[in-house]
Amino acid sequence: MSEGVKFRRNPSFLLATLGRRAEHEWNQYLRSEGITTAQFTAMAVLVESEMSQRGLANVMGVDPRNAGAIVRPLLDYGWIQARSDPTDARLRLLAATDAGRKWWRTIQDDLASERDRFFAPLTDRELATLQKLLNRLNDHLTIG
Repeated sequence: MSEGVKFRRNPSFLLATLGRRAEHEWNQYLRSEGITTAQFTAMAVLVESEMSQRGLANVMGVDPRNAGAIVRPLLDYGWIQARSDPTDARLRLLAATDAGRKWWRTIQDDLASERDRFFAPLTDRELATLQKLLNRLNDHLTIG
């Protein structure tokens, strides 16, 4: 390997490069579903639990001021609903609706196929190790 390309094997470069590639491929798939990566992420979170818009922004790692633009289309699709927080009327709690959960279930096979294709060069054990390491890094870097 020449001196000019050694940086391409460094973890930071690889994470950034693979992140862009993964995002590009996911975006292609999600566009076919009519949603963005951010909206997909919000659905993944809200299918699991109800939370405030600010809480959703924190979990997603986005600026809370941008969460409204992510949430509005999902409300319009009828995939999520908002209700007042009984402990703080200033807050809205967001949750997946039955329609949103149904949509989520219908895309799971396609998601599994996309994941399998992307991670095809790895064995199941290698993929589990990669996931464990990435989660450790993410947990370390996640604020709050």
